[in-house]
Amino acid sequence: MKLLTTSKMSGRISTIVLAALSLIGIITLIMEFAAENHDAMLYYCYFLFGLAILGTIAGAVIGMINNPASIKGSFIGVLGLAVILGISYGMASPEVLESYPEGISESEIRFSGMGLYALYITFIGAVGAIVFSSVYGLIRK
Repeated sequence: MKLLTTSKMSGRISTIVLAALSLIGIITLIMEFAAENHDAMLYYCYFLFGLAILGTIAGAVIGMINNPASIKGSFIGVLGLAVILGISYGMASPEVLESYPEGISESEIRFSGMGLYALYITFIGAVGAIVFSSVYGLIRK
């Protein structure tokens, strides 16, 4: 019974926090339109992004504490991401073309290429997983 009370309380707190953040966002938006200054909204977005990162990390840590067996799955996911990033980094070319703006270094070009290749690999993996699960579901029936 105590678990239900804690769950209800947690739901109320998250609703209040969501309402407060939404209200702050609306006030920031109105201030931005009135002053025609985009800094307030930009900094608020930075704040929300940081809050999302902290929430994600805290949720992962709490999940691992509550279920230590999930650490293995998390480790496999992080290792898979590291492998994809390593392969992408190896595929990326550090060549700086003449058409690029002045001052761009080889490492910036390589990391940009790494990001693109990682996107391509994960997209192909996601599409492959969808196709595989669909075919496997048809075969199992």
